[in-house]
Amino acid sequence: MTDLARYLVLPVALVLLAAGAYTAWRRPPNKPGADRLALLSATAQGIALLAVARSLVPWSELPAVVAYGAWGTCVALLAAGVAGVVVRWPELRILPDQHPRRSAVGSGLGIGVSVVAVALLV
Repeated sequence: MTDLARYLVLPVALVLLAAGAYTAWRRPPNKPGADRLALLSATAQGIALLAVARSLVPWSELPAVVAYGAWGTCVALLAAGVAGVVVRWPELRILPDQHPRRSAVGSGLGIGVSVVAVALLV
């Protein structure tokens, strides 16, 4: 992997984790992706993304302030997303009303791939 690609993992991780935290807190319950299984899948994908960032980003080559700040921001965004899932859990449906089987398969695949990625990288 080129050095540029290794450094690009960090901003991509920050953007994706921020999007996940936003979805967990702000997605209206009647919109697609606002069900329990989808949010569990997004949380698993966020954990896998942290594992990928931990493995690929050259943390020792970054200035300490940047490295600690970026890692702390990534962890804080994931924690905010998990907190949003926990707070909204009682009001969310388990599966969406439209295409529940497709949603269950997609979310299950997302969780499965995330678990495999974490197992291989950690």
